[in-house]
Amino acid sequence: MRKTGLSGLPRAAMLVAMKTTATLTAQALRMPVERRARLAHVLIQSLDTKSDVDAEQEWDAEIVRRVAEIRAGRVQGVPASKVFARNPRR
Repeated sequence: MRKTGLSGLPRAAMLVAMKTTATLTAQALRMPVERRARLAHVLIQSLDTKSDVDAEQEWDAEIVRRVAEIRAGRVQGVPASKVFARNPRR
């Protein structure tokens, strides 16, 4: 029976992946700042998923709805200074 790690990969494969990740990290940290920033940007963008797009569309719809309520006079906005005065920790 093969031993597996938490990821479900065989332990040997996990160790190789960990070494590869450590090697890539070390190499990336030796890169000039501009190249590291570009790499970081690409990696972060690769984490964006469809659910993020859906959430963004839902927030856009919520903003449109709230603005329409304010313009129609159904609700009244509260100045940020009053909101923050109620909760000074923010």
